[in-house]
Amino acid sequence: MLGVLGLGPVFSFCVKNDQYYYDAMPNADTSDKIKNLNLCLQPSIMYQTGKFRIGIEANAGLLNVAKANNYFSVSKHLHDIVASVYFHF
Repeated sequence: MLGVLGLGPVFSFCVKNDQYYYDAMPNADTSDKIKNLNLCLQPSIMYQTGKFRIGIEANAGLLNVAKANNYFSVSKHLHDIVASVYFHF
């Protein structure tokens, strides 16, 4: 069994940014809720056994994705943690 550490950038693009709500006012006077582009940092720790890698990955948002409107002026950064299983050839 081999331990694998990873760290890399993630660039994501939101196709339909009018479908996401993160505030208490979903009927705000703007059609776009979040910005289209986001830049994140993705650390991971995996264990490799044979052709499988099993571990966890995190995604830490570096940019403010909130679009400013008349009702709020806060910043929103997207973060998540994922359990992953990979098979490689």
